This record gives sequence, C-alpha cells and structure tokens, in this order.
Amino acid sequence: MSGTKELLLAAAERLFAERGFAGVGIREIARAAGANTAAVNYHFESKLNLWLEILRRRTAPIDGERFRRLDAARSQAQQMGQRLCVKALTDALICPLIDELVDADGAPDTFRIRLMVRLHVETPMLFREDHLEFFADARERFAEAMEECFPGRPVKEIYARLFYLSSAMVGLLVHAETLVVAKSFFADESFRAVLDACVARSAAAVEGAVFTEGSLAV
Repeated sequence: MSGTKELLLAAAERLFAERGFAGVGIREIARAAGANTAAVNYHFESKLNLWLEILRRRTAPIDGERFRRLDAARSQAQQMGQRLCVKALTDALICPLIDELVDADGAPDTFRIRLMVRLHVETPMLFREDHLEFFADARERFAEAMEECFPGRPVKEIYARLFYLSSAMVGLLVHAETLVVAKSFFADESFRAVLDACVARSAAAVEGAVFTEGSLAV
C-alpha cells in the first residue's frame, strides 16, 4: 500500500470517528493527510469507497477471529459429544469486536470505540440494502451455527434469534462510550469485565427467548 493511501486512510479514520461520514469532506481528509483531493480520487474514487475500505480493514480481522472461535467451539463440542451452545456462539460473535474496543489491560480505547460505532451504525444507512451483502458471509455462518444450537426449529426463528443477538451486539457497542464516561457504573470492575458480563446476559436472553407468532419474546 502506498504511503499516501495509508495516510489518507489514517486521516479519514480519525475524522470519521469524530464527526461521522456526513460531517467530513474529501478536501478535509486530504488536507489532514498532507495530500490533495486528486489523491483521494485516485486511490478511492469517492468518499463512499474510502469509507468502505476502512470498513473492510477494520472488520476483516474481526470476522477472521469470529470464524476461528466458532470453528474451535464447534470442534470442542463435537469432541465432548455435545451440540454447539448459545454462549459459545455468542462469545464467537461478539468478543472479537470487544477485543477491538479495549487495550491490553482491558481499559477502553475511546478512538476505536467511536470509529466502530460509526462504522456499525452509519454503514446500513449509507448502503441501504447493499450493506447486507457485505456482511453476508458472517451472517450465513452464524445462522448455520444458530441452527446447530436450536436443531429442528423454523428458519424464521433461527434468523430472529440471530437478529436479536446482532442487535444486542450493536447496542453494546453504541453504549460502550457511555460506560467510559459513567465509570461509577462498573465501580471496581474493569471496563472489559462489564462488557463480558453484558455478553453473557445477551447469550442467556437469546437461549431463553420464546418464539411465538413470528416473533421472539425475551
């Protein structure tokens, strides 16, 4: 990757994290990177493509870790003669994202939190239906895993449980920055410990939810 392209990506990440997609212009990104607008157009063609490139580089490693954890959980369950459990599925889906929000000591990384919130919340609005294709691989893999957790259940229920879990993940992400400010909320617990506890509660809610009349009752 060229030096200019990398500088543009780094500048765009900082600015998008602060003000979101609509709040930043191509000229501002170029100026922050010490480049010109022609460089943005040359490397990315548009601001939307620049955003998409950031999304790819931030989510690809997360998805890779998600799939690795899911495969490991499956393998462990098979060795024990058991089916995949909801808690293991939930950990595989959400914990790799949490790993991106904290430093080595479990403390919050405010920049990463803000950037990941922007990417997860604004991308669906920017791409409308197209964003579903971007996440199709992860969605299908975890739908298959959810079906293993609830064998014989209707497809609609499987996706309803996965949608609930995904919504809980985004909700946790959106409120992560609030937790950073409201430190009294977790008192003597670490930021990471609070997030992990939320993940466990999400798993319990999905497992205990009752599917009736086309919807989940949690």
